[in-house]
Amino acid sequence: MKNEEMTKHQIIGRIAGDLAIFFLVLFLPWWSVCIFCFLGAAFYSNFYEAFFFGLLLDALYGTEAINFHGFRLFFATAALFFIFFSTAVKQKMRFFS
Repeated sequence: MKNEEMTKHQIIGRIAGDLAIFFLVLFLPWWSVCIFCFLGAAFYSNFYEAFFFGLLLDALYGTEAINFHGFRLFFATAALFFIFFSTAVKQKMRFFS
């Protein structure tokens, strides 16, 4: 879907997936959110919402759960790394082109 516009069903599916992940952030452990963000990045191109979900995870749980020598944005940084990594991998694979 590089030069194509997203269809109405794809937009609705992406919004529904975003809402589902938002509720996962609120009610389930962090690793379930990571799994669903991985699936979102696999199915949708440029899944930048994962970064915002990472920021939300850091705001809710990151300050006490994970603290690497004063660096507290672990989930957001991991999400950014994952977004760029998955984009690079998808460009190299025939399956996603």
